Amino acid sequence: MSKKAHKSRFKAVGGKYKGIYQDTKSKQADVYYHRPIIDGKPTIRKLDAFGLIAAWDLKRILDTKQTFAEHGAAKDPYAEPPPTVAVLIAAYKAAGCPRKKGRVRTGKALDQVNYQLAKLEAFWGNRMPNQIKPVHCDEYFDHRREDMREGFHGGRCVDMEIGVLSAVLSWAVKKNKLDANPLAGERDKFRGQDGAEVKHCRDRMPKSAEDLHKLARALFSNPKSEALGWQLLLEAYTGCRTIEVLRLQWTKVERQAGHISSRHLWLDRAKKGVKPWAEIHPDLEALLQALGAWRIWRKLQYNPFFVPSLRKPDAQNPAAVEEQSLAHALKRISVALLGYQVTSHGLRAFYVTVRRSQHVPGGDLQIAAEIGDKTGATMVENTYGAMPDNYYDENAPSMKWAPEQPAWMVLAMPQNVIDIRAAHVVSSAG
Repeated sequence: MSKKAHKSRFKAVGGKYKGIYQDTKSKQADVYYHRPIIDGKPTIRKLDAFGLIAAWDLKRILDTKQTFAEHGAAKDPYAEPPPTVAVLIAAYKAAGCPRKKGRVRTGKALDQVNYQLAKLEAFWGNRMPNQIKPVHCDEYFDHRREDMREGFHGGRCVDMEIGVLSAVLSWAVKKNKLDANPLAGERDKFRGQDGAEVKHCRDRMPKSAEDLHKLARALFSNPKSEALGWQLLLEAYTGCRTIEVLRLQWTKVERQAGHISSRHLWLDRAKKGVKPWAEIHPDLEALLQALGAWRIWRKLQYNPFFVPSLRKPDAQNPAAVEEQSLAHALKRISVALLGYQVTSHGLRAFYVTVRRSQHVPGGDLQIAAEIGDKTGATMVENTYGAMPDNYYDENAPSMKWAPEQPAWMVLAMPQNVIDIRAAHVVSSAG
């Protein structure tokens, strides 16, 4: 509103009630206004009080609070109210549902988080983030249980959804949309509250190198899933998380994820992991040679990723396979082939178990470093179970990553490609 319009519409009450105004165009006689300075500009604000004396008292209170706020001693009465959870979710979705390091989600990973956000918004949407308390998580669990099928506990599902909500709030803090994340830090988990034993991921790993390669052989038997066969073996041979393997690219740039230098395969660790490389043991070297040969054989030089997407070949926008693809494939084939379930995290457990069987100097502490976990030996035992008794016997046979006939032998790659070109791929990283 211009100064001229203000002067013509708002009239000062005058007398001892300096700074109090009335709207000359209003039919309500007992409605009063004042002119606080907000963000350096004079504004007109209605005083929520009845009668001149009450309006005058309220104005002085607001003026005092505003003065205290300027010195950090009170909350600014004119500050914008904090956004609701729904507003933050909308902003998070508009930003592409970014991960902790800022990478936006795509494909099935994006679909999954959007599904979780829809569930979260239905319950949390109208809440103010700064008023969220642990008891509200319990209420959310009860709320979600109403939608779940009978007999399904849903604890892990709720834990994952609350984790997504925490990610939204942490992102809002990073973007200066929120002062603090009330869900940061340790939270009570709902998984396992039904009394069921929480399985170690070791219970979801291949029981032998033969079983591991049986799964890979099945994936290699279909051209559409060949890339997942390489991902399966890379995870088992390195102990890397899925996202760490999918970040690998053939590159000559030193220390970037995928660069091969001397006896190390460089990595981009997730979860602030330590030791950004995997040591290239003989089985891993053979795998990298075969992977490089397959890449040449399939004419995939346009796609730099170790595990390239084969669904939509695009030289302009090359991509790795989607994050959940291997997990879905294992869920589909492992029980049918092996008689038991294998998961992607179980491949990490397979690496740990092989290394334990090899009597690594330093034991679980060394193995924890190899898989990039900074919490050390305690994490290995808590996550992968205690050391099997027979592994204490130094004369016990060690496990292997590969049988005599590795899975990639089912691929009809010409032998000259494997023998001649593969060594070049490993030495120069493509």
